[in-house]
Amino acid sequence: MPSSSAREAWNSTRRRCLTPSCTNLVGQCEAMPGRLREVMSAAGVELSEEELLDVLWLAAKLPADVPLVRAVARTSSPRQTEPNHRKPTAESLPHAREAPRSLARPETPPGPGRPLHAAARARAGAVPESETEERRVLPVRVSDGRALRSGARPLGKALRPLRQRFPDPRQRELDVAGTVAAMAETGLPETVTRPSRSRWLSLTLLVDDGVSMVLWQRLAAEVRTLMERVGAFRHIRVHGLETRGPQAPRLHSRPFGRRGPHQPMTSVSDPTGDALVLIVSDGVGAAWWDGRMRAVTEFCARRGPVAIVHALPARLWSGSGIETQRWRVTSLRRGGPNAAWHLADPVLPAELASFDSVPVPVLSPTPESFADWASLIASPGASTLLPLWSGAVRGTSFPSSDAPWEEDEAASVLRFRDLASPEAYRLAGHLAACAPLSPPVMRLIQSALGPPTDEGHVVEVFLGGLMRSVEEPDAETRLPHQRLFDFTGEARRLLLGAVPTPELLRTTRIVADLLKDGAGRSPSFRAWAGHPRGSAAVGEADQPFGWMEDRLLRRLGVPRADLRPAGAESHPLSTERPTPREAVLTSRSGPGHLSLRAPLGWSPLRPGDPGRLGRYRLVARSESGWNALRMYLARDDTGAAVTLRSAAPSLPVFMAKELLRTEADCLTRMDGIHAPRLLALWDEDADGPPWLAATYVSRRELDEESGPAPNLRAVFGAQHAGKGVDLALFRRVARDLVTAVARAHRLGLAHGALVPKAVLVTDHGVRLIGWITATRDEERSPHLDLFARAESEFIAPESGTGPTPEGDMYSLGALLAACATGQWGFARGEVGMTSALRASGLEREVADGLLRCLDRSPAERPTAEHLVELFTRVSYSLADASSSGALRSTAERVDGLRAAARNGVGARPLLGEGLNDLSNRLADAGEHAEALAAVAEAVEIYRGLADADAPREIHRPQLARCLSNLSVRLEKTGRHEEALAAIMEAVEIRREPTEHRDLHRADLATVLNNLSNSLAESGQGGEALAAITEAVGLWRELVDRRADTHRPGLAMGLNNLSNRLGEQGRYEEALAAITEAVGLYREMDSEAATGARPLLATGLHNLAIRLGALDRRAAALSMLDEAIALRRQLVDGGHRLHEEDLAHSLRVRTWLEG
Repeated sequence: MPSSSAREAWNSTRRRCLTPSCTNLVGQCEAMPGRLREVMSAAGVELSEEELLDVLWLAAKLPADVPLVRAVARTSSPRQTEPNHRKPTAESLPHAREAPRSLARPETPPGPGRPLHAAARARAGAVPESETEERRVLPVRVSDGRALRSGARPLGKALRPLRQRFPDPRQRELDVAGTVAAMAETGLPETVTRPSRSRWLSLTLLVDDGVSMVLWQRLAAEVRTLMERVGAFRHIRVHGLETRGPQAPRLHSRPFGRRGPHQPMTSVSDPTGDALVLIVSDGVGAAWWDGRMRAVTEFCARRGPVAIVHALPARLWSGSGIETQRWRVTSLRRGGPNAAWHLADPVLPAELASFDSVPVPVLSPTPESFADWASLIASPGASTLLPLWSGAVRGTSFPSSDAPWEEDEAASVLRFRDLASPEAYRLAGHLAACAPLSPPVMRLIQSALGPPTDEGHVVEVFLGGLMRSVEEPDAETRLPHQRLFDFTGEARRLLLGAVPTPELLRTTRIVADLLKDGAGRSPSFRAWAGHPRGSAAVGEADQPFGWMEDRLLRRLGVPRADLRPAGAESHPLSTERPTPREAVLTSRSGPGHLSLRAPLGWSPLRPGDPGRLGRYRLVARSESGWNALRMYLARDDTGAAVTLRSAAPSLPVFMAKELLRTEADCLTRMDGIHAPRLLALWDEDADGPPWLAATYVSRRELDEESGPAPNLRAVFGAQHAGKGVDLALFRRVARDLVTAVARAHRLGLAHGALVPKAVLVTDHGVRLIGWITATRDEERSPHLDLFARAESEFIAPESGTGPTPEGDMYSLGALLAACATGQWGFARGEVGMTSALRASGLEREVADGLLRCLDRSPAERPTAEHLVELFTRVSYSLADASSSGALRSTAERVDGLRAAARNGVGARPLLGEGLNDLSNRLADAGEHAEALAAVAEAVEIYRGLADADAPREIHRPQLARCLSNLSVRLEKTGRHEEALAAIMEAVEIRREPTEHRDLHRADLATVLNNLSNSLAESGQGGEALAAITEAVGLWRELVDRRADTHRPGLAMGLNNLSNRLGEQGRYEEALAAITEAVGLYREMDSEAATGARPLLATGLHNLAIRLGALDRRAAALSMLDEAIALRRQLVDGGHRLHEEDLAHSLRVRTWLEG
């Protein structure tokens, strides 16, 4: 046993140390295990002495590089990393990375709520009066997640090839043209008919409804709905399929219903061949294993098209009764039977490989799988790779959830732990904490755990021999997704010991957040909410699976639970006395409604102000700003604070709409990053003034009670009023501000009004406001004169021609110079500003950069991208730029965001951004597995947001950005097929038509670059070359419009184009591409100091390889020596990340010299 070995090692060490000189040391060593147990106990991990020794023994045996957690801040690696560049490789620039800024918020406790249970033991009328209020519950409908993770829209697009219509001789319709011609020719009133065009296929959907399929009942229902809505079938018949029992397989009239007479499987075969049979199953029933299902599917496949939709994840197919092999399938005619298909092994020649039975394709419920199959069915001569059911008789099956209990439950749990995956064993502990459970609750808890846990791990637990169906009096009348399953007491106790209590509590909070996100959306399932006047009760040992706020429960129809004694007075939401500088604002709905204290800068509504705009209730108005466009503070239906901008009656309606549409367009492009997030616009068909709603910017992110975010003057004016500016704060705010302006310029925006009041400072970044007169795609606003800024000293001298990026750079320099020096009212061109900046303590290059921004000639001012590089470089040279410090800081921010996301849906987009940023940090530190886990979680967050009711144009670009990074992480871990699937989905999203298509060309070029790298890794050289060629074409178009912004992208694309051409043997073209890339890198390096130096070194390295391949070794050595010199400078400057690149360049030099 490990514990005995550990004890012997401890005693041996103790004996060797028992010398007079070591007595103190031994005493300290003997105290350490006790101290360690105390620390772990405080963290929620209780260990006995034997268990502690086991842990210490195991820790000593583990290799040093084994990751103990999936995503955690590493503090032991001192490697330095460049802030904005991934480590180059020998012959290719890596996938372009999209890393959003991460925001954070300290963890706050959840609001008041009521427990949710999956089951109630006593029903209406059966609850004794003596039952405690804590155990009483009421039924409530809560949201169930979608089973089709990709959504119905992409799947519907994939099935479009089936939406064909052909003349049907059995149905005729009036031929108008023929009738007119016949009457004109004969003069007689006769009619001409023709065969009407109708849908060519009918569908028979067979749903396996065994006990294990209750997990997939939602999937079967969504597949049915999808097929009904796709519009491809004349009629659809649905049957339940019995695959268990001696008489299986057979059909009945309704899935999961067991009603009506049974009928054989052969009854669904259509001799005309125009009927498609689709089977939804998990392959667990005995008939899938012993050959009975194989026989009937072959019978149907000889008469028409047949396919199986496999409910399990693809990685579990080999363990089910539906095992597959991939074959290249070619159809000979449209809608032909499977037996007529031509099959070929994708690798082996025909004489060495043959398919011995009738092919039956097995589909996963994904758009890619459905699209390949639909194209094969609908297109004669189509050819594609499909997984086909191998048809081998397996002879054994999964254990049934209705089998008798094992005599030794402990042995059963241990066997499950040994055979199941670690994720499934962890999930089992979480399920045991909330049992009894219904299938929707199981899926909900699995979703709360997040990646890498997926639906397949739910199947492992469900079929692992630990769960059994709960016998209930009304079991026959229950819907399948309402059936309950439970563990025995001993199994539950053992499983709970595998999961720390803090982790169980954390999962419960995430479940509560998921329920809040999906409230009011169908589909839903029944749960039981704690309520003192409940009509049912839960068992004493039953634990809740989540919590729901009282406010949300009332929206779902649960009456308010008022536990105050009779006659007690209700208390307000806030018992604090208002200060003289605060006004208590109450909604116009009357007393008793939500109250809100007006923060500084806001005042009560005036008589002429509206009480409600759209779904927002106004509570205060801003004391500053323009009279024609007023700013209001409001609450939405959930009580969240928002800001509304609305037009005054004096402003013409057409002008108000133009101004608000301009601001809405700008906020949409900024996408909630460095600017408020757009929430809603006015309804054109509704009465009332036009308005715009955006997120409320608070001092602390996501904490409305912290008050409004201050502007630049409020922050740095107070700094100078004291003992001087905090340079660390200045650098952070300055870097965020220049990053915000750079993002706006990349998106085709010029703010034009960057004054102190337009920049709000939060605890984790800046937000730009006041976009109503911004320039969009070089189109100037016609209303600039009506909305001039009072602080003209921050506006560029040439501003009369309208906002421009160069004018923004002047304002940016003026703002930051004022922040650093405290001279807020300086005049343009004031000589004293130079000396003030020199004396401010700023670095010389920062001061010079700000002075360049104040140049009277717009052409001489730097770009925002140059300032981003400048402040980033300075920050990393001054602060601890090691991977451990940056990683630890990012992980702490993500922890804060995760806590905030559990308390409100508004934090989830920020959490997604933070996880994506954390993934990049982890990858830079070499923690590729943890980086993959972080970005996978980000993808799931944005996928859920994109599929929800929120505007798709807001979250789908972020989903594409995370999918792009997910592809990079998957490539790093060798999962090339999954990486390719991820980047192809990202490309599909980037190709979607948008209102601002030109703005997304750079993003599309980026994901095409990544797609090229993934295709090259998969051996698809031709497709990889086509992708990177398209990307380079897009970048050239963008460079023609804004060379300074898009030149780095073009250089990267040319570098990778050179690689693809070289892989195809087109060496001269490859040399021309990399030569052009190096020229661009030289231009960038000369303009931005060391900013482009790592990229220039990589380009020179690759140019040397191309020259060497053409046997031009002298020129190759010259280029390589320059690359080596640059990389030595980087390494000597402390950038140890480039040590491996330097070593690679030295190896290439050896090759060239040989």
